[in-house]
Amino acid sequence: AGQLLVDVYQHLTARRLEEKQHHVPLNILFPEHDIFISARRNPAYKEPPKPAEEAKGPVAIDFDDDVRFTPITKYTFYDDENMFAKVVIEMKEIDKLPQANFRARFLDRSFEIRIADFKGKNYVFGCPKTEHPIDASNSYFFLKKDKMIVNLRKMKKEHHWYSLHKTRAIGEGPDA
Repeated sequence: AGQLLVDVYQHLTARRLEEKQHHVPLNILFPEHDIFISARRNPAYKEPPKPAEEAKGPVAIDFDDDVRFTPITKYTFYDDENMFAKVVIEMKEIDKLPQANFRARFLDRSFEIRIADFKGKNYVFGCPKTEHPIDASNSYFFLKKDKMIVNLRKMKKEHHWYSLHKTRAIGEGPDA
C-alpha cells in the first residue's frame, strides 16, 4: 500500500489538477486496484514561471543608450550619380537577422542604424554629420546576402558626395 500511495502522489503532482477538476479516477492507472480519490486544488498555488527558452512570442530588444554598442568602422561608400549616396557594410549572415533587431534613425544631416544581438553583440553604424543634407523620410536600409546597404536620398541631384562624413574645408565656418 505504501508504494501505491507514492505512485498516486507522483501521478497527481505530474498531472497538476486543473481548477475545476475535483475527482480523479485512478483505476485506469492502477487496474488491479479499485481506487477513486477526491482532491482539491490549493487556490494559493501558482504555476512556476517558464524558463526563458520556452517563452513564446518576440523577445524584447533593448536599444537604449545605456546598452553597449560596438561601432562598425569598415564600410564602402559611393555616390550613385543619381539621387542616392550609398553605404555597403559587409557582415557575414546579417541577412538572417530578423528586422526586429534593427533600428534606423535618419535626420536631415545625420543617421544611425543600431543592430541588436547579432552573433551575441550589439552594433551601431552612423554618421553624426553627412557631407550634404539628406531626405530623411526617403532614406532607408535593406539587407542582401551578407550585406547591409544604406541608401541616403540626396536633397539635390547636383550634390556630389566625395565622402560620407562632412569635413570642414580651409576657411569654412563651423556651421557649413
